[in-house]
Amino acid sequence: MDSKAPVASPNIMKRRHVVALQHAAYEVPCYISKWFYQRSIPIVPVNLWKGDPFPDIQEVTFLVIMGGPMNIYEYDQYPWLLYEKKYIKKIIENGIPVLGICLGGQLIADVLGGTVTRLSKPEYGWVPITRCVEAETVFNGMLPPQMMAFQWHQDTFSLPPGAVPLYRSATCPDQGFMYGESVIGLQFHPELEEKDIREFISSVEEDTAISEDEYPKNDILLNIFRYQEGNRFIELLLHHLYVSRENEGTSRF
Repeated sequence: MDSKAPVASPNIMKRRHVVALQHAAYEVPCYISKWFYQRSIPIVPVNLWKGDPFPDIQEVTFLVIMGGPMNIYEYDQYPWLLYEKKYIKKIIENGIPVLGICLGGQLIADVLGGTVTRLSKPEYGWVPITRCVEAETVFNGMLPPQMMAFQWHQDTFSLPPGAVPLYRSATCPDQGFMYGESVIGLQFHPELEEKDIREFISSVEEDTAISEDEYPKNDILLNIFRYQEGNRFIELLLHHLYVSRENEGTSRF
């Protein structure tokens, strides 16, 4: 890859869009895309793993940052990670709503001054998470106090300075945070639907060194109905980041 940061061509985007930064073929917005599609709002995918250029920031109305098999510090193998961090920083500085999931949440945390480190034990599959005390009044108290969240990570982020912690698990104390009113980083995957989870575990086995005996595959499939909790949670986040801002007359759409 060229050592220079990819830049958008003049015709890559004709108007303002919701944009999804993607790091792998099987890490896509899933239910998030469906939610926006139901409102006739398409999501423009930017496949960084393919070398897609970053869109002009002025043409981005909402940024979704997806997960991926890489770590945020693997610059030698994925040099675009450095440019992605700079891009995310500018997006946040411009007041554009941002939602980061797994790797995406780690990238946001890093940009905002948090740290990303290795977990003592990876989290794979369905893991119970609990709402933090500080988050009890976030979204007018509508965040669920507990959830079964789909997890797939070996690294985790620390809470960035000034951020409000949202959830924690027994193994991972920082499962999500909110920074200001329009930036949310999550460690878990609430965007996946049933078919996405089945495709995910199949693809990740092929793309990583993780074998079937290293994660609870049977439990994942047995409790696959739990994805509905995550989808309801995503709806709540998007309502705050998009609908409530629109109603207040502050939406950038």
